[in-house]
Amino acid sequence: MNEKDLSSLAVLLSSEKLTQRLETASMLRQALSPENLLPAWRDPAQAAVLRGLLSEAQSVGNPDVLTIIGESLEKVLSDKTSGEEFINLDEELLVPNFVLNAIADDDLGLNTLFRRVFMALVELTFTESITKRIGEMLDRIYDSEKVLRLFDCDAAESEENSQVYRYLRTNTHLIDSLTSATIRAFDEDPLLLVNYLVVCGIISRHESLPDLLLHKIQESLDSPVEDLFTAFVCRFCSIALFHHEGNAQRLADPWVRRAVEISDRSSDEGTLDAVFDLMGSSCTTATGWNLLMNYLTSDRLLSRLCSSSKSQRLSALRLLNALLSSPYMDPGSISPCLLNEAWKLHTTYDEEVLQAAWQVSLSTVRHRILQDQMPFIYASFLCGARSEVSPGVRELQLQVARLLANCPNLPDPMKLSLVQFSRKGLYPPGSDGVADLRKD
Repeated sequence: MNEKDLSSLAVLLSSEKLTQRLETASMLRQALSPENLLPAWRDPAQAAVLRGLLSEAQSVGNPDVLTIIGESLEKVLSDKTSGEEFINLDEELLVPNFVLNAIADDDLGLNTLFRRVFMALVELTFTESITKRIGEMLDRIYDSEKVLRLFDCDAAESEENSQVYRYLRTNTHLIDSLTSATIRAFDEDPLLLVNYLVVCGIISRHESLPDLLLHKIQESLDSPVEDLFTAFVCRFCSIALFHHEGNAQRLADPWVRRAVEISDRSSDEGTLDAVFDLMGSSCTTATGWNLLMNYLTSDRLLSRLCSSSKSQRLSALRLLNALLSSPYMDPGSISPCLLNEAWKLHTTYDEEVLQAAWQVSLSTVRHRILQDQMPFIYASFLCGARSEVSPGVRELQLQVARLLANCPNLPDPMKLSLVQFSRKGLYPPGSDGVADLRKD
């Protein structure tokens, strides 16, 4: 296929006719399939055509074309042998440049796809010269808040983030420039600070941060009145502490103590959500759990569960669930009044709060808390439960019912009723969501 043919297919993907777009997409995918792409890349004339397509696709920015190219590159680069040959043939390194610019694009859908392509790229082995040139590209393209897009900020502790960190630390100057930029942003650019703190939280899971940056963070936490940074600093602390015992031992004490104090006096929903998240992250470590038990009393958490504010109830439920799910949880440290108050929220009509309440119930049964009390309360409700709850809530109810059906403390008739409840499944007749199911 020549350059004109490929360009024509790219243009046809913008057709107003759905059938034509689908047919064109199929043809372009076939033209760029791994079995066609690598042989074409070996041929100088065909390679020139493909380079032209990459340049045009990037300049035009058609998301359908970029998606097809991204999917094809992901398949080629995911195979070590073909991936390394493919990049070694790319003397101008147009493909890495194309991938890195696509990740930096404002289209979040493309960002996710091309980050997968980048992850395939970093697992390949190249000469020192090629690796150095790719590192220089990264320094040039991502010397700004866009570096955030190289990381999965929804899974700070992921192995993918560890790989990205190691690659950037070894081959670029981005890690050092980012921590320096974060320090400056505290005084100069609050908007940039929001993004920088997330990435610094991920970095802190792999290396010690500069003392000046940690001082700025503690200074923000210790402010007598919550400032613009408080919630974002708490998010940073959550990322740093989550399942990270080393960070907890070095950093958690002043952070957890201050988070509990802020939770007592703050009325800002964003700040409260962040400080409860910090406390939840801390209890994923032994050090953090012990600190939280010292600083957080049951009465403090109970007052939030009883609040008329949805945000406060939701944050308290999530923290209670984190406590129940902690590998360091001592059943005796969980007050019965907390579980009883959480259970009262199972009658709410608010979907988010209802799901969080049932998540607490599931964790209570799963970790066998108050075995002489709570199983009977949950089972009694489920044995008489109607089906108007959402599928999300019902899924949690089903999990609770299945666990309770094996509880030795419950009478056999109740267990039988729980089994019958479970057999009705996620969409029993008359339940919420059944009307939305496809009828063949």
